[in-house]
Amino acid sequence: MHMYEMGTWGKVIELIRSWLSRARKAPLSLRLVSNPEGMWGSDDSARSILQIALDLSPQCRNIEVDLTPTLAELFLPLHGTFPLLEKLTIDVLDDFPSPLSFRDAPKLRQFSAPMYYPTHHSSVQLPWHQITTFRISSIQFSDCLAILRDGTNVVDATFDVEADDSDRLSVQPISVPPLIHLLSLTVVGSEESGQLPTDLLHFLTAPALKNLTLDFCHVGDLDISPFILFVSRSSIRLHTLSLSLELTPDAIIQCLQVLPSLAYLKMAITPLLDIQFFPLLNHVEALFRAFTGNHTFLPNLESLHIILTDLVVVSATVFELLHWRWTATGITRLRSFQLAHKYDAPLLDKIVNSSWEFRRLAAEGMDLYFGLLRPVVDH
Repeated sequence: MHMYEMGTWGKVIELIRSWLSRARKAPLSLRLVSNPEGMWGSDDSARSILQIALDLSPQCRNIEVDLTPTLAELFLPLHGTFPLLEKLTIDVLDDFPSPLSFRDAPKLRQFSAPMYYPTHHSSVQLPWHQITTFRISSIQFSDCLAILRDGTNVVDATFDVEADDSDRLSVQPISVPPLIHLLSLTVVGSEESGQLPTDLLHFLTAPALKNLTLDFCHVGDLDISPFILFVSRSSIRLHTLSLSLELTPDAIIQCLQVLPSLAYLKMAITPLLDIQFFPLLNHVEALFRAFTGNHTFLPNLESLHIILTDLVVVSATVFELLHWRWTATGITRLRSFQLAHKYDAPLLDKIVNSSWEFRRLAAEGMDLYFGLLRPVVDH
């Protein structure tokens, strides 16, 4: 609804007040977004609208705020009370005149932010010990450690980590206690941002972890020792692992060897830029061969999903992998296999999918897919 098309702002404000009054005492979800084109009218009009929202804030179960600091501070008082608030999303690019406090929000469990830089902006004050879910798309390394230090009851966390500013590099790293409730962790990092996902693992212990996603953007030869040490230190029995990295087969195999409990594995593999096609093909073949013939290598694997970002590969090694993982005794049967690529190769896809081995395994119950990478639908 474009409010500036509805007549005078006085009528608009009364309409909003009347409409929201129907909520009575029901829990609300509220989303407030600043509009640079003046959709909210004058500052006085915006303040009137926000005052209505402020009066209803004790009823809010979910709050999403994308406002200028001045408007955000009006809606989010320094010591607000949010008795029903469970989920908070804040997107403010500039500094606040004063910190915003959500400490009086006894039910708050989820916190999301496109970016969280307390060293650049005034800190958002939260009951960190209550938060069980974090979603932060841009955060410096030390700030991420600080959140995990204070949010020890976290169950599900997603961070896109960047290196600290140069003036913080000499600061002693923050110590993080064992995260005994953490079940799911996603960490994104890159050489361009100066921070790799494995750098964070160096400081963590998470004995209950079941799901781990590590997205290495534009990383070459990878030091996987922090990952190995993290698994050993945490004594984890990981169930699901998702990796996105440039192709270093030996490192991948070493990582997987320490995860015998793994049931679901997804790997998005990008070739190293300095590897020519035929050596690259040999590397992919070596990775596929690791899944065949060894009863101690991922003996509980049920689902294998491989994405090849810059090439299309299929060979007898793939069929050997599938046959062995389907028929071998003493290991869990592989029930789902996907080999997806980003290049359109319909003829190759047709040949593979119509092959006798593929058709036989599919008829016997294996879920199989070979072909173009399918878009992910965000539910």
